[in-house]
Amino acid sequence: MAKRYIIKCLACRKLDEVSRSDAIYCSSSCRVWAKRHPEEIAERVRLHKMMEVPTTMQVQLEAYFDLFSDRMDAIRDGTLPLDHPTRKDVIADDAAEEAAVAFWKVVAEAVELTSAPGA
Repeated sequence: MAKRYIIKCLACRKLDEVSRSDAIYCSSSCRVWAKRHPEEIAERVRLHKMMEVPTTMQVQLEAYFDLFSDRMDAIRDGTLPLDHPTRKDVIADDAAEEAAVAFWKVVAEAVELTSAPGA
């Protein structure tokens, strides 16, 4: 089974599941829309560059924030609870790899829960 990613589309701003890790649009129609409205996309990409976050990661983070808005306080404080055998909380900046692993684990669990029969 192919790995799946959840993004907030850069064009339509809706959550969607994509198969490529570098996807920033949810469909070909959104890619076409972005090509025809470059000024709107350029502004969002400019903001991502100012934050020094790749656009591909930013659309995945936006999806995470939408799905798990209850974790925003921990994100704002700079602490994000991670599954770690010896630590309860770690500073996300010091554990970028662990944060990414935890992020994908949570997203995968969310996808399983929402795609389960009867969900």
